[in-house]
Amino acid sequence: MGSRGRGIAGMVAALALLVALLAPGSAAAFGPISSFGSEGEEAGQLSAPTGIAVGPDGDFYVADEGNDRVDVFSPAGEFLFAFGAGVRPDGGAVCDEESGCQSGDGGHAAGALERPTGIAVSTAGDVYVAEEGNDRVSVFSGSGSFEFAFGYGVDPAGGDKCTAASGCQAGSNLRVPEIPAIFTQEGPEGALGKPSGVAVDASGKVYVAEAGNSRVSVFGPQGNFLYMFGREVEGIAFANVCTVNCEKGGWNYAGAGGFEEPLGIALLARNRIAISDAGFQRLDVFTREGAFEEAIGHEVSPVGGDFCTEATECKAGSGEGAGALEAPAGIAVAPDGSLTVADLGLQRVSQLNPIGEFVRAFGFGVIDGAEAFEVCTPLTGCTEGLQGSAPGATSNPFGVIEACGSIFVTESTSGVSRVERFGEPGSTALCRPRDKETPPPAPSAVVVTVVPTNAFQLGALQRDRRKGTATLRVSVPGPGRLTLRGDGLYPVERGLAAAASLQLPVHLIGKSRRALLAVGQRETTAKVTFTPNGGTARTETRKLTLVKRRS
Repeated sequence: MGSRGRGIAGMVAALALLVALLAPGSAAAFGPISSFGSEGEEAGQLSAPTGIAVGPDGDFYVADEGNDRVDVFSPAGEFLFAFGAGVRPDGGAVCDEESGCQSGDGGHAAGALERPTGIAVSTAGDVYVAEEGNDRVSVFSGSGSFEFAFGYGVDPAGGDKCTAASGCQAGSNLRVPEIPAIFTQEGPEGALGKPSGVAVDASGKVYVAEAGNSRVSVFGPQGNFLYMFGREVEGIAFANVCTVNCEKGGWNYAGAGGFEEPLGIALLARNRIAISDAGFQRLDVFTREGAFEEAIGHEVSPVGGDFCTEATECKAGSGEGAGALEAPAGIAVAPDGSLTVADLGLQRVSQLNPIGEFVRAFGFGVIDGAEAFEVCTPLTGCTEGLQGSAPGATSNPFGVIEACGSIFVTESTSGVSRVERFGEPGSTALCRPRDKETPPPAPSAVVVTVVPTNAFQLGALQRDRRKGTATLRVSVPGPGRLTLRGDGLYPVERGLAAAASLQLPVHLIGKSRRALLAVGQRETTAKVTFTPNGGTARTETRKLTLVKRRS
């Protein structure tokens, strides 16, 4: 995907792309095939699923953030078991259909999972889970037995690795502003600030994307820190890789090699790695040793274009049209090197060819806003997708993986939590069941949830980094009253006469606004309540990060 060889290869790829775009039958055939999982905490249910990975047997491991556990499904989508402290009603750490399941305990104890986000399975079958809520990575066997966790200070005795015998606690991470209006984050080597994405290579080396530290940290198979990379992680100009005495988070600078909010991570061929940056709206490609190669996203080049390098310099991506990435999260890599990217901000899934050129995106209404599954291309143009519960609606897509000739996407919105499978019926291989002697069952039916009258939907957050404000898209199903409240937030109230999709202003006030102006970044939690006329109020919360850049 590097800029090298983009000449002839680019022309060949462009010709292949044109052929693909002129073949509407293929695009029309591609679509939702089936899904597994439903909203809840019982066996086989999910709550706000995030990362997804495939084990050596073809089983799917799903990070279940809302239930503080990991759920495991067969290649055919049948629920097998879940694990995490307290998931079994009698207090056990592994549950199945027979024992029944419940939400995990969460918290910091050994084997507990607090907001599990990223997940990866090694070639040996060990499961690595990035816990955004515990600032650590926990490691389990493929059957769900806790092995150890690592992160700065996770051992109560002060070490950076813990076991059931030693006991465990949440990791520690320091975040200190250094330069006015530019938020520079600190965290000693081995610290994990909001780890969101994790990948494990064939040698067992573990790569962790840190959304809270604007960097990627790399560890050995047993959690021993090796090195980190990101813009100026050593604290001095151009020192973008650090191996010893590392005390700095990355400088969230939009130029080449900088991160703002890295969420997803994927291993590429030829010793490279791709990281999705939700803050700078692009994909960044590095060598696995931390040398920056290029970034991909709409107009990431200051001179125009969807590719940038150290030589051309880089900037944040923008827009919602074809090729745009607003809040990219999970990344899947196909055998031919093409990429599939789940986009939380644009409610759609984008696909790039092996050299990083945009091919198509899919989701609900991605061409014209219609409430139907659509596939958009550079020829049709693209727009932001819609949330929903019907087949093909990619609501808040986070995790994505390619398996069994199909694309599997984790999705969640009001009343819906599932893994949805996309492909071309008749040409994609059926996933085999776990028992290879049993004929594969028919694909499971897609779960369709009837939206209740108070089931409003939270959409994308659009930040204005110049002003330090934002707007939050909210869709309501009918007439009623909509409010937005939160600590340090300017209260907003809207009366609605009918179903509508609207943008609520998000403004910090008082001490929160002053803190934003001082450090350039501020986290808060918005509480959005919709009370339908004659109905019951319902509230959803959304964690938000506002950013104020220097003029």
